[in-house]
Amino acid sequence: MRFYGDRSEADQAAVFVAHYDKRMVGFAYMEYEPVLYAELATNVAWLHDIYVDLDARGKGTGRALLAAVSEAAKGLGANKVLLSVANGNVAGQRFFQQSGYRTTMLEMMLELE
Repeated sequence: MRFYGDRSEADQAAVFVAHYDKRMVGFAYMEYEPVLYAELATNVAWLHDIYVDLDARGKGTGRALLAAVSEAAKGLGANKVLLSVANGNVAGQRFFQQSGYRTTMLEMMLELE
């Protein structure tokens, strides 16, 4: 969490923390990128990380974090939020889709020996 704490003071970044009963139960970290050449996108907020404790899931914590990210992204001048989700993370994919995100690119990898 130290990395994110240091990034919270960056001009083009934001760290959001979700608390429940005085306990941290989740966080999200995003950065504004005027141009992302690899993604062929401009004015993007890149959601680098989002995490919600297992016992806090299904209670609106993730949606609240996504809402905070979207609001901050707009404030920084972004017109879209991008993120990556692991191919095997079906629950995460479903969560993002239910939150209005859609697949725009498919990343592929070849492991070299």
